[in-house]
Amino acid sequence: VDENSVLSESADAQVSLFSMPANNTETTAAKSAPARPEGTTVTIDGFRVYREAIDSNFAAAYARAGENKFHYVNILDALEDQPLTEIAYVEGDADGYTPKTYEKSGGPQNELYLKPDASITINFAGEEGTAQFSARMVGSGYSHVSVMQPNHSPVTHYIMSNTEMYYSVGGTGTVTITNTSEDMLALGNLKMTGDVTLSVLSEEDVQAACLMLASAFPVDPGDTEEPEVPVEPETPAVFEPAKLDVKVNSTKVLFNKLVTVTVSASADVDKLTINGKTLYPTNSLLVQWGLSKTYTYIYVDTVKRTESKSYEIVAYNDAGVASAPVTVQG
Repeated sequence: VDENSVLSESADAQVSLFSMPANNTETTAAKSAPARPEGTTVTIDGFRVYREAIDSNFAAAYARAGENKFHYVNILDALEDQPLTEIAYVEGDADGYTPKTYEKSGGPQNELYLKPDASITINFAGEEGTAQFSARMVGSGYSHVSVMQPNHSPVTHYIMSNTEMYYSVGGTGTVTITNTSEDMLALGNLKMTGDVTLSVLSEEDVQAACLMLASAFPVDPGDTEEPEVPVEPETPAVFEPAKLDVKVNSTKVLFNKLVTVTVSASADVDKLTINGKTLYPTNSLLVQWGLSKTYTYIYVDTVKRTESKSYEIVAYNDAGVASAPVTVQG
């Protein structure tokens, strides 16, 4: 305690709850103030109770609150040497960066900027305790993240703060965190309690995560042989899809801006291109499961902060007939 505190044995003043200097009394020092008679009105803003802590008692109290033996691991340390080029944003044209070189390659300090539709997979081990991850918005609009929990039930967390907040992963085991929003998402730390620790991901863990979140790991069919489609004489010169909605979002980051073009298309669209680049749906599995009636295509581009760029979207049906191009600015 402070040497002038009323709790100190060397303090001159003997102050009790019933004999303290009144709020409207000027004194030179609390320890030299004379005691007031009993009955004086005193306003107390707060007080603290000191007592001896018994190990077994406070350990049980921390355990009941889910805070026993808590410890933190930065997200970059947790990912170790995994490649980040395809999932994490950097300022500049760096390539081939890992968690150890992320900051030097143009990434933020002690955080990972997860791109839209990108995922990370982490393995937690332990019998008693909890696991959480911290996240915050990067841009001005709110974000949302999908967490595929160890019991394979997806949970969506809405990130509505630029301040780091913690969210549960739902238990131990293999957990996949996917940025399902159109803005970048900042991931900071992992918080574990009890005996929960990080565990090395096996090849089987990664394969299982890819199967459960096919939307986060789209597979290019490449040269897969397709059945021949007979050409009908009445084939229209221009394909008109039942639905083709385009939305553009720009997030300014330092000297650049991240442009995200999101296209929602009906099931009659077989292929889609943006500025000549072929895209494939990011939610094919959800459509197959009947959880979505439209396909979602996402295109992410980095341009200079003051630059305006055109993006031409063309849809194709299964006969290879193109739609009229749709042009947007980003």
